[in-house]
This record gives sequence, C-alpha cells and structure tokens, in this order.
Amino acid sequence: MIIFLFKKNIFAKKMKLSKDIALRYKIYFPLLFMFFVFFIVYAFITKDNLFYLWISISLVFFILYVIISIRKPHYFYLETTYNQIIIRFFNPHPLLRRNKAIQIPNNKFAGYEITEKMNGFVKLLTVKIKDNKKVLSYPPISITLLKNHEIDAMKKEFDTILKINRL
Repeated sequence: MIIFLFKKNIFAKKMKLSKDIALRYKIYFPLLFMFFVFFIVYAFITKDNLFYLWISISLVFFILYVIISIRKPHYFYLETTYNQIIIRFFNPHPLLRRNKAIQIPNNKFAGYEITEKMNGFVKLLTVKIKDNKKVLSYPPISITLLKNHEIDAMKKEFDTILKINRL
C-alpha cells in the first residue's frame, strides 16, 4: 500500500509494507508454541498407544516455529520526504518485539544493498550512510515478507534519492 501526501508543494511518500502479513505472524508465534507445549504435555500425561503420534505432532509445530523464527518476518515501514528517509521495523514475535527506527537525512544516504540468504528464504536490506569521508552500514533489516513489487517500489525510491544526491 502506497500513500502519497502533498503538503506545501513538498512530495512525501509513505509505504506501509508487510503490515498485514506481520500481524498474522504475531498470532502464529504464540499459537505454534502453545500447540507444541499442549501436545508434549498431553503425550506425557496420557502415555497411551498414540504417544509417538503426539510427540511427532508436537515436533512438527516446533519445526514450524523454528522455520518462522529463522525467516525473521519483520514488519517494515518506509517513509521518504524531501529531506529524510524513515525506516521503521519490528519483529512480530511476542517476546522479542522491539520497535526500531532509522532516520537518515537524504544528503547522507549513500546506498543500499539487498542480500538473499538460504536461496532467497531470507532477504535482508542493508542501508549505507555517508559520515564525513566514510561509508557506514546499518545492521541488516529483514525484508522477507515484502512482495516483489514492494521491493521494486522501495528500490525505485532509494535509486531516486541516490540520483538526486549525485547532482
């Protein structure tokens, strides 16, 4: 979803990316963990003929939990204005959730890099800034939940800012 704002002839763009998907993951984490614990406890309490079935089911939920955790499904929000870039992100995991934000003045923005790990299973965005004569990188941000057209819109926005900086 892209929202355009026009205020005093200043062009600003807000991109609320992956919010719906991230909120679903916020529900998945506790549910998977609760099912895992429930089936483990149930298996050890009943100790019936289906003991190994309950343990297997609980392991499936645990494996799903680990796979989702490895994927790092972060909520990602990008806002660009005429003078700065604001990136907000958080992990929807209920216990590990910390809201983080990066504010970069447009004239200090030096570039970005999108890397893929595990054959595209995890996508990471690294933002680079100019500080005096050095180029520094922020820690990678997970953009795994973004769709291809959202990544393309983000790239286009960053490339536009880089093009303006070169002038």
